[in-house]
Amino acid sequence: MRMPASSNVLVLNKKIFGTHLKADALLRLLPRGAYTTARTVGKRGVFEFETHVKRTAASCASLIGDNLATFGGHLPSVATEAGLRSRLTASMQLATMALRSQLSGSFSQTSTDSYPNVKLTCLIVTNDIDVLNCCSTTGPLRSHLISSFDATSFDINTDDTFLDSNLKLAPLQDDNNLGGQTLLILHATLLPPRRLPPVKVVIAGAPRENALAKDSEWVRARTSLEASKGDDIEEVLLCVTEKERLRVLEGTQTNVFALIGDVIYTAGGSDVLEGTVRRLVLEVCAENNIPVILEAPNLGDSEKAWDGAFLTSTSRLVLPIDEMEWKTQSSDGSSRIHKQTFKPSERISTIERLVYSAAESHCSNIL
Repeated sequence: MRMPASSNVLVLNKKIFGTHLKADALLRLLPRGAYTTARTVGKRGVFEFETHVKRTAASCASLIGDNLATFGGHLPSVATEAGLRSRLTASMQLATMALRSQLSGSFSQTSTDSYPNVKLTCLIVTNDIDVLNCCSTTGPLRSHLISSFDATSFDINTDDTFLDSNLKLAPLQDDNNLGGQTLLILHATLLPPRRLPPVKVVIAGAPRENALAKDSEWVRARTSLEASKGDDIEEVLLCVTEKERLRVLEGTQTNVFALIGDVIYTAGGSDVLEGTVRRLVLEVCAENNIPVILEAPNLGDSEKAWDGAFLTSTSRLVLPIDEMEWKTQSSDGSSRIHKQTFKPSERISTIERLVYSAAESHCSNIL
């Protein structure tokens, strides 16, 4: 029996499982760790794969901090670019093959454009206690897999992949060190379609504590923000309040850009996690003489009123914002709700087209 095309796949240390959980739900279930979300482009490409490797290895090293003694005084291989690259490549290959094998009758094997794009979310757990608890008989990962286990879920014709019928989730001993164990978990699902207009956002959240680290703890912290938004809201934007002005930094899962006159504004530096698509936007703007100022755009500044805005992320690439809502509080304690709508912008449409066209050239063909 084949797995339904809409199902999700987990790759755990080279073993493949089916799961009903989406990536965010899985990250909330599992222990804290470094994580990243990538996407495929076409048949073999993973967008900005090397950036994901570099950033995730750095996040791993940051989370390990002073606990190097667990790994014999040296970083585990998954916290180094070379070690993570090989392990992440293998997991992405297995996950993508597993999903696409379920759809072999619904797309052409010879047309690159017809291959369904896959969203790939990787979590790396390096804390020894967390790893062992996670994989124990009553651990959250093992318990989840047992509850959803179906030995007939997969039909993958390869000698290198298999469903572990005994659910053995032994963590990997790090190759480079005397001690320490790690767990690399890769979640894969088909890339969801982009939201159709009107795309609405609300500005409601405070910035995260450490925007530079891709830490799964943020997935839990943002839960209340995401739960508060309606189904018609695409994203919650994070901001710093300065008197009656708002300095807009980023979204819970996106980077945000504002068009003010002919200039693009976006936060940078330590204020935000500088996403892979954000970097591509800056690149195409530089190549096409579109001015960019790396400064968080303000709302409430009459001299710098927004003429448009857009979000960027792995799954969305560039997504123009149509409607925006936020609240300000006056010195007398009263609050006011503001709403702004944007007309279609040729400048933003141009950036959207340029990024889409450039995405394939920013892929590593590892699949």
